[in-house]
Amino acid sequence: MIHFLKVLFLTSAGFFVATAHAQQTLAAEKSELRFSGKQMNVAQDGKFKKFTAKLNLDAKKPDATRAELVIDINSIDLGSDEANEEVKRPSWFDVATHPQAKFVSTSVKAGAGGKFEMRGKLTVKGITKDVVVPFTLKEASGIITAEGAIELKRLDFKVGDGVWADLETVANEVKIQFKLAATGAPAK
Repeated sequence: MIHFLKVLFLTSAGFFVATAHAQQTLAAEKSELRFSGKQMNVAQDGKFKKFTAKLNLDAKKPDATRAELVIDINSIDLGSDEANEEVKRPSWFDVATHPQAKFVSTSVKAGAGGKFEMRGKLTVKGITKDVVVPFTLKEASGIITAEGAIELKRLDFKVGDGVWADLETVANEVKIQFKLAATGAPAK
């Protein structure tokens, strides 16, 4: 079975990317983008193996926090070569035309208990939507980590259209989970 929901959530998973002037560097070995959804009412999980991010994560100045994430859709891993190739086709992610997904933050709002909300633009398969991404920031041993999750609707981005648009076969909801670790001081 095709795990297309996984693909959508991973592309959406790419939520935090920093501005070009940021001074932080993504610690790729400590970062991850995962997604989950349901196909035939069975949970399906996946991840994106390659993504880049420009980050400026600052828990003390949330309004200065910025993120820009670019996800390599070809790096999708649904657990099987057959599923990985299927979701790259035009009815899914159409990687020949849209090899990347992108998230660019526009603002951050601090909440209670170290929680934040980042607003931004998510582009998947050439379609851009406004999204709100809840996350937390933690700092330890010189590494600041943003972690969170968001639920998206795959059909909003025409992922799994045509015969795959049947919600009885593949659920519309996809959960994207991310962990983005950065080293270096935030830009002032």
